Amino acid sequence: MEFADEVVEEADQYNGFNLILADLCSRTMVYVTNRPKEDRNFVTEVSSGIHVLSNAQLDSPWPKVRKLLVPPCLL
Repeated sequence: MEFADEVVEEADQYNGFNLILADLCSRTMVYVTNRPKEDRNFVTEVSSGIHVLSNAQLDSPWPKVRKLLVPPCLL
């Protein structure tokens, strides 16, 4: 979480990004983004489970993400 806070301090200096940070010892994970800039909620703790990260925000239903979640026989 400390590193995530450091990244956020400089987030406005970069084009849009998504970043996953994990601490294996504490078994925690955070999602860091600088999009959308007006939201200002740049750090989110990630719950346990399966998540997908595309070019949008974490767990957004982008087409390539939906293809992963739908069996090929149903496409």
